[in-house]
Amino acid sequence: LRKTDPNVVSEIDTLLDTHTPSKIALILNNKGFRSGEGLLFHRKIVQKIQRDYNLKSRYDRLREFGKLTCNEIAEKLDVHFSTVMKWRRHGLLVAHAVNDKPEYLYDPPDDNKRWLTKAFR
Repeated sequence: LRKTDPNVVSEIDTLLDTHTPSKIALILNNKGFRSGEGLLFHRKIVQKIQRDYNLKSRYDRLREFGKLTCNEIAEKLDVHFSTVMKWRRHGLLVAHAVNDKPEYLYDPPDDNKRWLTKAFR
């Protein structure tokens, strides 16, 4: 029988608020945790545990925290979505990685005022 340690499930649930699956796997491995099969963690194992234990996705958590998609923030700032991506790459907007792909959610414009003022200097 292979079962994930409840402490691991709890740790993953907590870490999904702040980390992507790959980063969670690194953290779990560094803490000495192992999968139910005794393996080192990797992104897919973390994602499988998330699904199997009905843990809320990182995307859903960030949306609940009020984070916006690229298109939503572009609309609010009245700029093209490519401008939003450029500003993120230059550190002008606060963005949060949703997954291990280059997909992000953004802090709302009010939270980004200090960054946006740099863009217009």
